Amino acid sequence: MHTTTAPAPTARHARRRRAFRVVSVVVALWLTAVVVFALTEVVLMWLPESTVTVITGDDVDLGGERLHYLAAGLLGWATLLPAYAQWRRPERRVASMQLLCVVAVGSFVVFGSTGDLGPALLEECAVLLPVLLLAALHPRARDVLTVGPFDRGPLVLALAGAAGWAAVAVAALVGQVEAGADGPHSQHRAAVAVLGVVLGAAALLGASRTDGRGLPAGIAVGATAVVAVHSLTFPGSASALGTTTAVLALLWAAAFAALTGRAASGVRRGQLGPGGGGGRASGAPGSTPA
Repeated sequence: MHTTTAPAPTARHARRRRAFRVVSVVVALWLTAVVVFALTEVVLMWLPESTVTVITGDDVDLGGERLHYLAAGLLGWATLLPAYAQWRRPERRVASMQLLCVVAVGSFVVFGSTGDLGPALLEECAVLLPVLLLAALHPRARDVLTVGPFDRGPLVLALAGAAGWAAVAVAALVGQVEAGADGPHSQHRAAVAVLGVVLGAAALLGASRTDGRGLPAGIAVGATAVVAVHSLTFPGSASALGTTTAVLALLWAAAFAALTGRAASGVRRGQLGPGGGGGRASGAPGSTPA
């Protein structure tokens, strides 16, 4: 007599995937509720103060804080895009999950260490703990803890970009510490510091061969270009990049986009094979560039 039974690991894997699917939806919606008001800053910070006042209904005095609000908005998008990416084929969105972890941990450390410690840590735990739970349930949870290998050309540019953003983060942290937790526009410079950490990590992830690296690369390119153009448009904003630095940042974004796009195209051609119809090892590292 021949009987077939489903192996236990397969059943556990199916349950884990179902749990991850439910948690990913809940976490993404929760993060949306947390950062939803910051998302609009990416648009509002390009408008005149009078227009912002009409739209928001508040008497707005942006002063030199435009870039700080913009950084908060970019952080919001850098949080939500990787979170929603986990809704579809998460085993091929490993780099996005890694970037989401960087956002959560970076925010927890920077905001927790520069603000009123108790409330700041409690607030950041509302982001950190759900993200860590999502990472623990990820179909490729072990891969979330590893990075690489890297493509040599994009890696050189990624290291340069990460170094530049690290310098921005350090300068913002120093300014935040000098301003103090109770100073005007409390913790606005800390948002720039977290953004610097996140974009440096996004550049490095985008230069790797980790599945799903396309989204981190796009975030690094897009956010860098936005900050650079905003700095050129509003040079008087606190934490704005200097003119030369902003132009170099735009050149970096263009070059990094070109190199990572070329590397991704090379991976796709390699997957198709010389005849154009080769198979692809599903879930293998580097199997999908985006």
